[in-house]
Amino acid sequence: MTWSEPLARPIAALLCHRDQDSAIVEKKLEQLCGSILAKSDPFPFNHSHYYTSEMGTPLSKYYLVFGACISPGAIIRIKHETSLLEGEYLVTREGRTGRLVNIDPGYFTHAQLILATHKNYSHRIFLGQGVYAELTYQIQGRQWIPLPWTYPDYRTSQTISFFSEHRAAFVKETKGLRQPASARVPMWKILRPD
Repeated sequence: MTWSEPLARPIAALLCHRDQDSAIVEKKLEQLCGSILAKSDPFPFNHSHYYTSEMGTPLSKYYLVFGACISPGAIIRIKHETSLLEGEYLVTREGRTGRLVNIDPGYFTHAQLILATHKNYSHRIFLGQGVYAELTYQIQGRQWIPLPWTYPDYRTSQTISFFSEHRAAFVKETKGLRQPASARVPMWKILRPD
């Protein structure tokens, strides 16, 4: 007997400096996460000044939803790969080297939207290899619900609607692939030797 993992759809948020053409970054992300199913409209990123000293201004941000179905455990590798990809787009300003693009990968399942980060904090769960998971939305009914620590740009109605639309499509697409509750085997039966 084995246990089944939930299916997940990879996503990414791209924060870019105006001098960065992000089309090539998108192509490289497609090699990692599958074809792009959806791209939100870019918006001026004025929700935080956290990246200003490194990336300069003005900054814009947008979200991508990819077509692959992944195991949630794949997010560790994806986070490492996106960090390496960021390192390909550097600029030196006033003697300081900084990124032109910031990539925040994650995924959503039927029940949650997770972002991956290298930064630890009280509400983040260590996954391994320097990667932490941050629960950004949980599902309640058919709606994504932000949590107290959800970033401000993920709290906007436009962002919630964007991810809600693609979650609904994912639920339909994977309906027959989910293991019904009646077929689930208790973990003690899986782990206990015969």
